[in-house]
Amino acid sequence: MLLLLINLIFGYKVIKVKYFSYYPDYTYNRKSLFGKLNADIDSSSIVFIGNSLTQQYELAEFFKNVNVKNRGINGDNSSGILSRVGDIVKFHPKKIFIENGVNDLKEGVGQSRLLENFK
Repeated sequence: MLLLLINLIFGYKVIKVKYFSYYPDYTYNRKSLFGKLNADIDSSSIVFIGNSLTQQYELAEFFKNVNVKNRGINGDNSSGILSRVGDIVKFHPKKIFIENGVNDLKEGVGQSRLLENFK
C-alpha cells in the first residue's frame, strides 16, 4: 500500500511538471509552430487561444471540424495570449475563443493588470 501511495505522489508530480508547467523553450517552440500554422487561418476558421486548459482540450474530437484551430500553450498567461492574438486576428477568423487568467492568478498578477489585458 505504501508503494502505491509513493507511486501516486511521484507520478502526479511528473505529470504536473511535464504537462502543466511553464517552460520558455517549450513556449517559444509552440509560438514558432503557430507562426507557420497560422497561415491556414481564414474567414471560416474558429480559433481557440489560451493556456494548458485550451491546449489539452481535444477540440478536433469534440467539434470534428477542420476549421477549428487550437492555439493553446501550457503555462501561458494573459500577457502571452495578448502578444499572440494579433497574429490570429490579422487572418480574420470567423470566431476567436479566448481562455486565460488562471496562470495570472497563480503567478500573483494583480487584478488591474489582468483586467487591462482582457480589455
